[in-house]
Amino acid sequence: MRIPLFILSLFLLVSCQEYNDYLVEMVGIYDGRLVGDNQIFDVVVSIDNRDDVRIEAPFDGEIIDLAVVDVDCVDCEIKELNIEEQYLDENVSIIGSGFYSFGTIQLDYTMYILGDAYDFSLVAVR
Repeated sequence: MRIPLFILSLFLLVSCQEYNDYLVEMVGIYDGRLVGDNQIFDVVVSIDNRDDVRIEAPFDGEIIDLAVVDVDCVDCEIKELNIEEQYLDENVSIIGSGFYSFGTIQLDYTMYILGDAYDFSLVAVR
């Protein structure tokens, strides 16, 4: 009886994801806008792993995509955000940077859509 209990305990210990306490404050649903566009939309932020978060938003103002964002200086009041180049769809990629501070996110990024480059700034607040 002890061996199955030990194996179950070990499995639960290994399978649990460790969250970064400094990133928990970023998790939530934000009201977002693209600079130059009056449309308000939801921006959803969740923890991915280690010092990464997932941000779900219509980065081009129309289609909702999910991007993984690296957070640097996680224990600082102003956290630096980096979107390393990643493909959101077959012919759509994104790259950029930004910051998070006191419930506000700003991302400045370039999207490559069907070979054309488009620059965007997204601001989201809780």
